Amino acid sequence: MSDEKLPRPFGKYVLLRKMALGGMAEIYRAITVGAEGFEREVVIKRILPHYTEDEDFVQMFIDEAKVTA
Repeated sequence: MSDEKLPRPFGKYVLLRKMALGGMAEIYRAITVGAEGFEREVVIKRILPHYTEDEDFVQMFIDEAKVTA
């Protein structure tokens, strides 16, 4: 999928493994660490860089995240 170094930080998350790469986004298995070392496993869907310039696509991505949450 890629030769990027994992695990690596991504905001308040740590990306552990790339699960999928599509035409518009990539999916990662990740964790977030909280108080007292509490860890929670999550899935991160990250928009591909060349789509960040398209305001309509970014809004669609945000709308999808809201529905999912």
